Amino acid sequence: MKRLLFISMTFELTVLCLSSSLLCDGELCPKVISMPLVDNMKASLKADIDVSQINKYLKAYIKQEINTEIRTIMKDVVEELTENRTSSMKEENVSRQEGKRLNESCSTARECKETLICENRYCQCRGTEHWNGMQCLGNSKGVQFTIVFTEKGYVKETKLLVASKKGGLLSQYTFFNNRNKTTRFTNTQYSLDPLDNNVIKDGIEKVGIEVQSSIPISLYGIQDRDNGGSTEAYMAIPRKYLSTNYLLPSFKVYSSAADSALTITTTEDSTTVKLNLRMEKGPLRYKNRNYNNNDEIILVLNKFHSFKLSHSSDLSGTTIQATKPVSVLTSSKENKVTKTGGNNELLEMVLPLNQIDHFYVIPEIVTRPSSTVRVYCPEETTLSLYDGNNRLTKHVDGRKFIDFTHRKISYIHGNHDFLVMIFPHELPDGTGTTFMMTIHGVNQYMSNYDFAVPAIDDLKSHVTVCVKSSALGGFTLDGQPTTIDGVYSISNGTDRYSTFSFKISPGQHNISHTGGARFGLWVYGENNAYDAYGYPAGIAFKTNI
Repeated sequence: MKRLLFISMTFELTVLCLSSSLLCDGELCPKVISMPLVDNMKASLKADIDVSQINKYLKAYIKQEINTEIRTIMKDVVEELTENRTSSMKEENVSRQEGKRLNESCSTARECKETLICENRYCQCRGTEHWNGMQCLGNSKGVQFTIVFTEKGYVKETKLLVASKKGGLLSQYTFFNNRNKTTRFTNTQYSLDPLDNNVIKDGIEKVGIEVQSSIPISLYGIQDRDNGGSTEAYMAIPRKYLSTNYLLPSFKVYSSAADSALTITTTEDSTTVKLNLRMEKGPLRYKNRNYNNNDEIILVLNKFHSFKLSHSSDLSGTTIQATKPVSVLTSSKENKVTKTGGNNELLEMVLPLNQIDHFYVIPEIVTRPSSTVRVYCPEETTLSLYDGNNRLTKHVDGRKFIDFTHRKISYIHGNHDFLVMIFPHELPDGTGTTFMMTIHGVNQYMSNYDFAVPAIDDLKSHVTVCVKSSALGGFTLDGQPTTIDGVYSISNGTDRYSTFSFKISPGQHNISHTGGARFGLWVYGENNAYDAYGYPAGIAFKTNI
């Protein structure tokens, strides 16, 4: 009997020790069962065993094993999902790049070259889209946009600038508190106040606004700070042109007060986002963990959530891949390019990789004698550069970039598509700080632009045009012929391109070419209080891709 009691006591103590620190939930926890202590000896002695302790232990053990297994396989599953999605898109794009051209017969759109659709058994562009010999191009107008601003704590005000030939209604929906607001816009009422909660700090937030218009519009976002130094703006990319694959353009970080940052905003639920980091200096610290070059951060975000990641070193070359379309902002607070003048915010909405080009003409920035142009290459690329005096050939590895000093007009050609940003050099005494502006490719020029110029902070604004030299005549501004002065030209060996600039007043404007020539157009401005901004007036986006 003593031996039997010893066995039973040992069993009970073992169970209690294993489960004493574990919680028990559920209806089975308080129950006990009665069983013979030693049934084979037909003993009448029985013992009650409290199965709640066993339940606690088993439940905690199973939960622990499941969580361990999930952590082990989750990273591989997400990576495989993202890579499969990217690989599938690449295979389809390669197939369509080799497809039938405009006006060739077809049965389905898959037979047609990328951006074409199959309509009436022929490969065609949609509606009024333009075929440039390689792809169909639409304009940069849209009816649905996602808007977010950066640098929470620095920004004093934000504005939405609307451009359209006709008036209409603009509806806003805030992600944070589900508020709605509808405002009428006209030719004179074009600068609108966005709803609150549109400025993000580091981390994940449900922040930003969805903008919908009753008619197609060009839309720009501009942010401003008290006492200058954080005014910047960007051209908003319509929702229909957002995509799943991006390369981050950023810039070197000037001081400890500056940073390099990216902001990703989702448009659909259950969006998996994978960042593959590239940085000038590491490590980058996120959620108590250090990350270095080629390390990955994987997130699963629901609709209308934004993720901002900043670092004390340049993040240029970081890749962003998502399973569903997202928007991407690049930003840098209190930065500068040279040692002259003051600091300013850098801010742009990033073009998806399916919306970049292989041939660019860099226009003049009429208010600055020089600028830094940065060229970002998603894959290994050979570049040919010419600034009117020097011809250079550069080999750039994938996800790397090169900088060069630009003055009046330059061109760049590559054997693969690449991305270009311009950073005008500062002027002394706060008369012109730097800003970040997207330069789009020659193949993305349009022949007609509706655009808006901001009316805040006493900004003095200009527009710059880049066009084939043979089409210099024929420009109209708001229906009136323009006077062209101060033209600079360059030849790429086949065609000759020219650039010129003129002052522009705040408000809505239209610039077009009477002969239908396609040209690039950029809007930028500055004041004497350390403010500056710049953005493309519009871009001919590739469609149906």
